[in-house]
Amino acid sequence: MMKKLRKKKAKRDKLFFLPTLRCVKIDGEFCVFERKDGGWSETGITYTTCEECRKKTGADRCYSL
Repeated sequence: MMKKLRKKKAKRDKLFFLPTLRCVKIDGEFCVFERKDGGWSETGITYTTCEECRKKTGADRCYSL
């Protein structure tokens, strides 16, 4: 019973954090930005394509600067 509860909580937490990630195209690469304390900070993770970035982070779309 306890294991089931933990799984649900982990899944819920993961879903909760997904909208706070953004894929931003900078110099031909898609950098992942995370929303923290009312602002955006770079996570240091980069992807080569928009599709790959969206799939890995769960972001809804890609942005470009």
